[in-house]
This record gives sequence, structure tokens and C-alpha cells, in this order.
Amino acid sequence: SFLELSGGQQRILLLGMALVSEPELLLLDEPTAGLDLHVRTHMMEILRELTENEGKTALMVSHDVGLMLENVSKIVCLDGRIHYTGEPEEALSAIEDVFGLKRGV
Repeated sequence: SFLELSGGQQRILLLGMALVSEPELLLLDEPTAGLDLHVRTHMMEILRELTENEGKTALMVSHDVGLMLENVSKIVCLDGRIHYTGEPEEALSAIEDVFGLKRGV
């Protein structure tokens, strides 16, 4: 049964169920929160396949900055308003400014 599956298995199953209707846009709220590294990596691989090879668009909310910087094509940094929108490679300084972080050496 669904309740006997692990949290990661449940999320992957729910993603699969959402894909049955063949949506062009996936809205995902913290899709990898609380998942172990293996399942989180698998989830991002599935999403990458869908967006790069099947023409789907995924709009994700996430607080996992590292995961987003490594796996997305565009980033929007929000904190009550839009502070940055653009390429992940250039987002880190905006994220640091918004949240008052200092980059380690």
C-alpha cells in the first residue's frame, strides 16, 4: 500500500501519477525536502529527463540552494519580492545578499 512505501518512494509515485495526464507544466513544492541523497538525486534525474528531453517545464520551490544551483536552468530568488532572476551561476551573490550570508574561503 501507499502508506507502506518510504517517503522517497511515495514522492516518486506521486510524480509518476501527476505525469499520467501528460502536463506541460509541473508545479513542485519542496520536491526533495526530507529525502535521502540517493532518492534526492534520483528525483532530480527524473526532473532533468522531463525538462531536457521531453519538453516539460518544472517550476520548483526549494530552500536547498546547492541542489538548485546544480540542477536548474533558471533561478528566481524571492524574499517577499523578486531579488534575482537568471542563470544559476550568477545567483549565489544575490542569494548571499538577500539572506545576509558570507561566502567561505
